[in-house]
Amino acid sequence: MDALVCFKIMPELDAVFSGNEPVIENNQIQASHVRQIFNCFDESALELGLGLADQYKETKASLSLTALTIDDTRADLFLRQLLAVQYDTAARIELPDTTTSRAGPAYISTLICRYIQENKGTQIVFTGTQSGEYGDGQTGFLVAERLGWPCISQVSEVQPGPGPDSIIVTTDMQGISVTCTVMLPVVLVVGNAPKAPFLRVPTLSQKLAAKKRAIKILSASELTDSGHAPENSETGFKFLTSVKNEKQCRMIDQGSDAAKARILYDIIINKGQRP
Repeated sequence: MDALVCFKIMPELDAVFSGNEPVIENNQIQASHVRQIFNCFDESALELGLGLADQYKETKASLSLTALTIDDTRADLFLRQLLAVQYDTAARIELPDTTTSRAGPAYISTLICRYIQENKGTQIVFTGTQSGEYGDGQTGFLVAERLGWPCISQVSEVQPGPGPDSIIVTTDMQGISVTCTVMLPVVLVVGNAPKAPFLRVPTLSQKLAAKKRAIKILSASELTDSGHAPENSETGFKFLTSVKNEKQCRMIDQGSDAAKARILYDIIINKGQRP
């Protein structure tokens, strides 16, 4: 059985400081000067895929894992990291040089579906719920719609099912956890996954071995009729602003410990405010 995990790399916007902010050009966030990282939801999806493969090994079954991203050569370092942590295939789809604006989720989902259709055997598709840059939150659902597969959102845990054509999926929505058995094929949109918040770290020997493995590189023209990324009219960006989180502190220093506790109680419980 094969599983495809789609991921995206993005600038670490939390590390941006005043005077070093990214800018908007051609409807894209230009932040090449900022360190690139895995999108957080996609990182959880990548780890859930590895965890599922580990569980299948314990049952003497196998799950072949493919990591797919749509990006330029900057993503190769991340793909090699995934090969090092035992992904079976690392694939990258290059957009045409003529693409001047951001490719929206409709086009991205088309490329993902064409890849699945040309690489038979995929039964499980993982995507993150949304990206930290644009936050469209549509790609996974559009992939499911184009494939005609069922889709489960806010996935937090995945396990092998009771049969070869099923898996057990846990979702967390509004504080309620639901676990169900799902027949394959299926698209899993990963949300907050407390049991898989980060991707595992490869050892030095794994990194050295991954350097010898090839990355599968395709062009968009191989997967679409035109290879041309349409102008994205779904979402437009005009400007970016940083949000100031100003912390306030009130010192409670009068009276005895009991008096201080009473003041704190009155502030938090009675007034519903923070000191």
